[in-house]
Parts: sequence; structure tokens; C-alpha cells
Amino acid sequence: MKRYSLIRTFALYSMFAFVLMGIVLSLVIYGHIKNDKLGNLEEVTRVTLNTAVKNNLEKTDFTDKISETKASQIMSNIIETMDSYDIQSIILINQQMTEIMSNNSDFSGELNNNNNLEKVL
Repeated sequence: MKRYSLIRTFALYSMFAFVLMGIVLSLVIYGHIKNDKLGNLEEVTRVTLNTAVKNNLEKTDFTDKISETKASQIMSNIIETMDSYDIQSIILINQQMTEIMSNNSDFSGELNNNNNLEKVL
């Protein structure tokens, strides 16, 4: 049986521990960064809805698609927020999970299946 020197054994164990810690830390930090980013976007969405969108909508707008003029007015109010936070598209849905306004045709129609809803989020 070959015996390794104390320094060589220490270096190997130290390297193993260093790599293991790096992997564990990167997984934990990645999860936190992702959650923080989603939380930040959720907060921006709430603020944008309360300031730019809420005043332009009426109860009747939630029953069917919003008219083109109203949709363009809403988009002009939130375009700066979209650019600032690198938001690619906007979709507004009612409580029945039906799209009432969208600037992206990929997410049109009803969002009753979870896969479509996850794509939007």
C-alpha cells in the first residue's frame, strides 16, 4: 500500500472541500437570486398596475378584450417601466383566466392550463 505524504493528503482533501463548498454555495445563491428577481418583478408589476393601468380600466373592460385604443393608451403608460426592467411583454387577464389585453400573440387566448400560465410568469 502506497502512503501519501501529509501535505499531499491535506491538499487533496482541501481541494475536494473547496469544490464541494463552491457547488453548494452556487446552488443556494442561484435560488436566492432567482427568488429576489421574481419578487422584484412582482413588486414592479403591482406598482405599475396601481399607477399606470388601474386608472385606465373600468369594470366592463374585464368581461372581454380591451379595445385597441385603450390598449395602446395603457401600453404608452407602461412602456417606460417595461424598458427599465427589461420586460418583454405584457398580458392582462381577468379572474376567469381569459386574456383581455396582450402585446404578444404567443400568449393569446385562454390561460386555463398551468403550462401557459407559467410561460407568462
